[in-house]
This record gives sequence, C-alpha cells and structure tokens, in this order.
Amino acid sequence: MTLEKPKLSVIVPVSGKPDRIMFLGSWFSPTNIIHLEVIIIEDNLTQETKKELDRQLLELCSQYSQIRVVGNFGNPGDARNAGLTKATGDWIAFWDSDDLPNLDTVAEILTEVESRESDFIYTDFLIKRGSSENLVKNKFAAENQIVDLSLVALEPGIWRFAFRRGILEGINFPSLRMGEDQIFMTKLELHKHKGRYVKRNSYIYRKGIMGQLTENQNRIKYLESSLSEQLLILGKQPSRFGKIVAIKQSISLIVGGTLSSKLKGIQILLKVTLLHRSWYELIYVLVKQTRITGNK
Repeated sequence: MTLEKPKLSVIVPVSGKPDRIMFLGSWFSPTNIIHLEVIIIEDNLTQETKKELDRQLLELCSQYSQIRVVGNFGNPGDARNAGLTKATGDWIAFWDSDDLPNLDTVAEILTEVESRESDFIYTDFLIKRGSSENLVKNKFAAENQIVDLSLVALEPGIWRFAFRRGILEGINFPSLRMGEDQIFMTKLELHKHKGRYVKRNSYIYRKGIMGQLTENQNRIKYLESSLSEQLLILGKQPSRFGKIVAIKQSISLIVGGTLSSKLKGIQILLKVTLLHRSWYELIYVLVKQTRITGNK
C-alpha cells in the first residue's frame, strides 16, 4: 500500500538584505515528491529593503503557487507566530531563507515516519561558513531512536526538526530577536513529546552571511533578553532542556560579552547551577564542549 504523500508547511522569516532569498527558488525541485507550502513572513524590514524584497517575492510567487507572503513584523518570534496561524500542513518546519534544505531527503524521511508514532523528526545538518563545512550529528542517539527534546538540548537548532502540526497548538514564540526558537522548544519539552532521530543530513545551515543576527553587533544584547525569558520559564517549570540552554547562553555571555555582560553571565550561571541544582547539566555542557549556536 502506497502511503499518502505528507504535506509540509515551512515558516520562513525574512530580514536583512534581499539577497538572503536567492536560494528560495531551489527549494522547488521538479523531482521533489513532497507537497510543500512555504510561508514567508517579512521581519523588521526597512522601506528600501522591503521594496526590493517585495519585487523578488512577487517574481517567485508568480513561478511557485506554494509560496505565501505574510505581513511585516518586528522580530523573528512574532513572525513565526504569524506563520503558524497560516500553516495548513500536517508537518511544520522552521527554515531560514538563505539556507539549503535537502527536500528529497526531507520528503523521504516524512514518508517513512508517517505511519509511525513520532511527534517530531530530528536530523543531522551541515554548517557551512565560506569554504569550510562541519556535519553536526547527535552523538547520543542511534538511528531511528525515539528521543525526547531533553536529549537534543546540546544542538537544538530548530531548522533540523519537523513537527507534527497538532503538538504545536498553544505553543508560541516569545517576541525576541534571538534565542526565541530555544525558548519555544523549552516550552514544547514540558509536554513530554517523543520524536525520532534520523541519521541523515537534511539541511545546510549557512553562517557568516551579512544581515544574519549572529553577525549583528547587538547579538549579545539580544542574547541577554533571551536568557532573561529563559530564567522566567525555569522559575515556573524547571526542565533539563531549559537548564542546558540557560547554561549555554550564560557561557556565551561570559565568552563573548562586554565586562558587564560577562558579570551578568557569571551571575546567571551561578543562579541556574545553585538555585535549580543544575550541576549535572553544567558538567554535561562543559565536558561535551558544546558549540554555542543561535539564530541568524
């Protein structure tokens, strides 16, 4: 019996320069077997950037009926929330407009898991900065292992996930410029959903691109806001995922921040470790030498 092709809604905030959407057209491969819906949300655009971006999006929309464009919001969190209200797919993914997902691999994986009990899928991905590449795997899970979100907290990049639409109801992104995806997943982890790890590369995550938030001089300020929100959640409902994320972000402030940010990072790290009894999580992060990741 042939399984019905799964339908995937991809939510894509777009900010920065118009050239960040140059790869969008490549997502619609003639050989792609998945019914793909791409919801583009304009995010904090200047008038000049919006004008050029709208011109390019109009051209893309004329070629691909699956693309929908929604509003103009002030941050990626609000943009993604707007996308969630418009999504119609059985599965939801959150991708970046300047990255390169492997749609054939994604389609194969979704077809394989469609008949299995999985609330989400979680894959490997490739980080590309200039000519250098690094394949990121989950060293703590076996192929097709059922996992919960606490197991993926070391490398929680949201682009490597696809979620069943139903589990996202009632879960919102905070109104933040950075780290909103990790807070979203902290909230999601509290519901104890189970997913499946698939040991295949489904996504190329490009770094070092002009206009990305990780290249922004205000990124430490954005990270401080995210960490404050994370602490509020920990104060109400502590979780292993939330503790690991808070520890990672604190270390980021200590390593990359100004003197005041470093002191704040130390203060928060001590608070998370002592108040929430997170010695195990601290050792876990330090021993595994976790690469600190964030939004673009």
